[in-house]
Amino acid sequence: MVLNFDTGKIIDVNPFLVGMLGYSYEQFIEKSICEIGSLKDIVSNKDRFLELRKKEFVRYENLALETVKGRKIHVEFVSNVYLVNNKKVI
Repeated sequence: MVLNFDTGKIIDVNPFLVGMLGYSYEQFIEKSICEIGSLKDIVSNKDRFLELRKKEFVRYENLALETVKGRKIHVEFVSNVYLVNNKKVI
């Protein structure tokens, strides 16, 4: 998943995550990460998002994501800040 560094909105998501969680590509794009039910706790508040932007790295072990059908999947979530075309993305 790729997020806009400034807004936290999802600008791209890979087919593996789409398939794993059961949401469509369109359900992810241009949404804030906290608008996606199973992802809302990853960066669930402004302070966590600001911390991620400041540190430019975050890692969560054994994070429970929920599929569109309600099944829990435990994952490792790693997020980094990168420069793409002279713009920061997460």
